Amino acid sequence: MMDPVQLWERVAVLPPGPELAVVLAGLTWGEIPNAHIGDVVAARARQRAHGDAEMSVGMVHLARSTPLDELGDAVVGRAETSYPWVSSEIAALLTLTPTAADRELGLAEQLHDHLPLVLAAFRAGRIDRNKAWMFCEYSIPPTCLPHRSPPPANDSYPALPAGPPDSSRTGCGAPSSPSTPNTSAASISVRDRGADHRRADRRHRTGP
Repeated sequence: MMDPVQLWERVAVLPPGPELAVVLAGLTWGEIPNAHIGDVVAARARQRAHGDAEMSVGMVHLARSTPLDELGDAVVGRAETSYPWVSSEIAALLTLTPTAADRELGLAEQLHDHLPLVLAAFRAGRIDRNKAWMFCEYSIPPTCLPHRSPPPANDSYPALPAGPPDSSRTGCGAPSSPSTPNTSAASISVRDRGADHRRADRRHRTGP
């Protein structure tokens, strides 16, 4: 049996992965000393971030897996880009709405294709999903939000430019040419969009 001091020291410093999962599985909340509850919560946060990151990587591999009717069951085959129908498959597999599935796949593709250092930090548990999303949202390409349809225009919020067709997948995670600036209407900065909406909201609340 491991010495209690060594156990708590390991909980505080172990990176996320199988070893930390085994250690955490052997702990019972009611038996953890008060002085170490914070370390255990932080360790579980690292482990959860690691799991979320692996889920994102898995979504990308699922989205690019060559259909089984074209390959044998034991063959590994990946396409260079995601298949257009995969959001519906992810929605059914994870019981998500189509919008939520598209959003999660968009985040996963952006991290996988454009932000490898952010993905590495995510997998190492140094940042969580929310921080990964923010890195993605304010990066180039500048959005993690699908642009398949813009928010509806009304008296309170100005109309936004329409995104690209469904088949182009130019939103979060779509490949972009390093030699060509991403200047399409769909690539308007989320920061600019948010500022426009906040200004419109203030006008709506206070009047012209």
